[in-house]
Amino acid sequence: MTHSFDMNQRYIQLPIIGSGVFNGHNYSLFTTPADEQHVAPPGHYMLFILDANHVPSVAKIVQVQ
Repeated sequence: MTHSFDMNQRYIQLPIIGSGVFNGHNYSLFTTPADEQHVAPPGHYMLFILDANHVPSVAKIVQVQ
């Protein structure tokens, strides 16, 4: 098998609550969805950041508890 489709995949847009520069690095602060237990149950997720041209970053694996 070379391709598959995961019905459990989801796209969750996180609200940005702040951003800035720290030690010469840009950062952004995000908050979780209000209904996070139903939208993003505990587990591992791939986090992508989109730039101004909507080009995604290399994914970081994050764990939601």
